[in-house]
Amino acid sequence: MPPSHRAYAERCPENYLTWAQGIGPNVLRVIQRLLDVRVQAMAFPACDSLRKLVSTHGADEVEAAAKRAVEINSLTAKTVRSLLASGRHRRARIDQAESTPIDHANIRGSSYYQ
Repeated sequence: MPPSHRAYAERCPENYLTWAQGIGPNVLRVIQRLLDVRVQAMAFPACDSLRKLVSTHGADEVEAAAKRAVEINSLTAKTVRSLLASGRHRRARIDQAESTPIDHANIRGSSYYQ
């Protein structure tokens, strides 16, 4: 059997999960989320795209992007691809809750509306 046919025949959830464990815990969570559908074969193209991202960007970069995807609760291959393309997976995340309120003369505040 030609290698391309063998690779297609070996597409199963267990192989994707085993591969993801070798990359990192965040990639594993993304793959688990992708495979958490009624018909798992529908997730295979997305899993294949993650494999391709690892071959082009490297395992560490994809793991970092998957970590950011887990942080923002968007566990899709498209999110990981977008984070890698924009480089946002390398930047520190700014939490909205930790930012200080803006003090400016034009800001009325909650007391104005009472």
